Amino acid sequence: PALEGALAVEQRLATKLVTQAAAGAAQLESVAGPEAARGRLDWCDRLQRLQSGVAAPSTGTVAAVAAQLSAVVLIVRIGSLVEALVVTDHHVRPDPGEATRLLEEAACARPVGLDRARLEQAVQRAAPLVRARLAALEDARWRASDRDRLGRRLIPWVLGAARRAAQRGDARQLSRLDALVSRLALGMTAGEELLLEQLLARRTPLSVRDVLAWHAGLPPLPEGGVAPRAELVVAVAIQPQRPA
Repeated sequence: PALEGALAVEQRLATKLVTQAAAGAAQLESVAGPEAARGRLDWCDRLQRLQSGVAAPSTGTVAAVAAQLSAVVLIVRIGSLVEALVVTDHHVRPDPGEATRLLEEAACARPVGLDRARLEQAVQRAAPLVRARLAALEDARWRASDRDRLGRRLIPWVLGAARRAAQRGDARQLSRLDALVSRLALGMTAGEELLLEQLLARRTPLSVRDVLAWHAGLPPLPEGGVAPRAELVVAVAIQPQRPA
């Protein structure tokens, strides 16, 4: 039982880290924060609890509920990341904690007809922030035309390994090497390049298996090497209640 409990805690923490990283948070929130919030679950716990009872929404799902305040929660997929944006009359900001709080309230609120003009205005106000996020993702990747980068200098070596795999008739290895060449040719983020530099700095001779393991540990490449794009996943409009 003690081992099972420890494994369950480890799994929960791993899930929290993945969720929070995907939403763009810099670090885990602490439940031992301000006195007023002492003992409160952090937003990852609350979001998981909220998500557990509902089916995954289809892309572009919109809804509206009645409440005292006025806000729109936009869940946007930007490249491989997910951003939770809160749009009010005064600001537009990425705030997964506040977005979770608003979604918790919306789950218990009364559904109302969607004010599409208000939703469209919220999307338009959030557009500059989303475009800035997209630009940052593109700027983080070095262009394939930069031939001085370390990854591009490895391409001839990997192609040699691919030719040997083809001669052996090893289709599986050839497919893996082809994907590796695509990554090296398309460019890498600064973090990916740093990991490759650390691999090459080892005293042991570099092998194809080592580089394939490095490649396998990185996020998958976009299909066709296309630029990242933004996609609205969910929009929840929280609309002020009108007097009867």
